[in-house]
Amino acid sequence: SPLSDREYAKELFAEMAKLHISWAGLATLDVADDPELLDLLAKSGCAGTLLGFETFRQEDLVDMTKYKNRTDRYRDVVDRLHERRIAVLGTFMVGMDGDTVEGIRQMPDLIEETRIDIPRFAIATPFPNTPFYRTLDAEDRILTRDWSLYDSIHCVFKPKNMSAETVEAEFIHLWKQTYTAGRILKRLKHTPQRKMTSLVTNAAFRIYANRIQKMMRGNV
Repeated sequence: SPLSDREYAKELFAEMAKLHISWAGLATLDVADDPELLDLLAKSGCAGTLLGFETFRQEDLVDMTKYKNRTDRYRDVVDRLHERRIAVLGTFMVGMDGDTVEGIRQMPDLIEETRIDIPRFAIATPFPNTPFYRTLDAEDRILTRDWSLYDSIHCVFKPKNMSAETVEAEFIHLWKQTYTAGRILKRLKHTPQRKMTSLVTNAAFRIYANRIQKMMRGNV
């Protein structure tokens, strides 16, 4: 990623500004720590960026070695991007060891408070040969080695605080509660630009939210 080299990124965005294009990309949350970089990002034509927030539990972020993420700064990061008319697609995972049913059910409200424009969710997945997989395998927590189920919508391991079935049920509930018509309209109020694009994207994810259960069963 160009953002890993700040000076290069600044030169790149300055050149991209001359092209008068509109584009979207992805970044880490520390992009908001550099006002000059943010200004150049906006001038380059960036209309939106994907940010991996992952969770609202700081302990889980430490376990994931995502030290750049601080839950107490999520709203500030989003606000700084919105000030420059850059929309935020925020990604989150469920099923991590610190997750509980209560915690997952709080997420739609927390996302609303953070003013993320488009939230997206996945179930934590221990892909083969990753440290996550090796840890769970050593703890005898892998439930299946049917790799077709390693798709981020099935829970393929034993979580600590709930059953795999409960994780999947709460995952479906989370999607549906986050993508109610009322919550979509609230998010649109804070979307900095291209509200129609945001509306269409939110509507598409609403359809996706209502199809996840069938997808899990292999009916779609």
